[in-house]
Amino acid sequence: MKVLIVDHSTMFRAKIRKALNGYGAAEVVGSLSKGALALQLISQRPVDLLLMGLSTAFEADLETLEGIRSILPSLQVVLFLDDASTSAKIKARIRRLGSCKLHLRPSEQSQDEAESLEQIRQCLQSVDAPPPAATAEAAVPIPQLNIDRHTDYRKVDLNSFAPMICVIASSTGGPAALEVVVSKLRGRVPRIPVLLVQHMPESFTRNLASRLADLSGVEVREATNGEPVKPGALILAPGNFHMRLNRNADSNYITLDQGPKVNSVRPAADLLFISAAQLYGPTCAGMILTGMGEDGCAGAKAIKAAGGGIMIQDRGSSIVWGMPAAVEKAGAYDLISDLNACADQLATFCYGNNALLLKKSS
Repeated sequence: MKVLIVDHSTMFRAKIRKALNGYGAAEVVGSLSKGALALQLISQRPVDLLLMGLSTAFEADLETLEGIRSILPSLQVVLFLDDASTSAKIKARIRRLGSCKLHLRPSEQSQDEAESLEQIRQCLQSVDAPPPAATAEAAVPIPQLNIDRHTDYRKVDLNSFAPMICVIASSTGGPAALEVVVSKLRGRVPRIPVLLVQHMPESFTRNLASRLADLSGVEVREATNGEPVKPGALILAPGNFHMRLNRNADSNYITLDQGPKVNSVRPAADLLFISAAQLYGPTCAGMILTGMGEDGCAGAKAIKAAGGGIMIQDRGSSIVWGMPAAVEKAGAYDLISDLNACADQLATFCYGNNALLLKKSS
């Protein structure tokens, strides 16, 4: 568990660090005095747990917490409150910022250090263990694919294809294309996981998710690190974060990172597509929509090499026919068609033959 400590008191931070010794697999990734430094660190590296002291300057602390929540909405937070910050009004504001465990701050004047450390450890008992996915020991080996070995691919009939997952990539013109594609879902919960990569700055992906949710009638949200891959929602890669799939003994799960850009972009569709192909093999479906460049081409090759199915948007309905064109040139696709047909195909992936009934009733 990667832990970040934030408190104005050097002494209290040292006590927290000492209390963490021997506490599971806790790793302190930062011990900081200012919230602004915490925001910078969280945007650069993974954190599972935030231990934060709420000082008398609680307004600034709450602003920091709000900023942290915007980056990591599912981050576990333990707040240590002193007497000046335990009013019902302040607690209500904290709860509006997301789930937080609230504890009274142990006295720094205590002469019994063992007692003080035990108080902190008791506060930590309220923390949930991170998903098994977060530990390298829990990881299960993932089959590797030799993408370059394949120059031609077995065609998959997408009309009868029943995938267990669908991954979608888009770039220039993508938001408008995605609006059309998800609108055919018509409020029905997808029976398979659907994961999206749209090349877009981090300040815009949350708004895009909200817009797509309004149009589709289903849940659309940004991914969170370590969450399991499961049906029920459309999951969008947050801007400036690569999204990949991984596996532990119990389930497949999402990992987010800010590693080097791939194809000059982050998030890169290739990373998601390749990892999906490795985990789901011939039950993986991919869709490449409008966009500049070649991101998604290597991923499409990986899905086809694994026996899965690929659909690409045609030139006539694309704003920029770059990403789909690269896949067409590589021959790593099963069907090329216009945007409306892509929308119908996604509905078929999500609902099977029932999608035809939805189309007829519209």
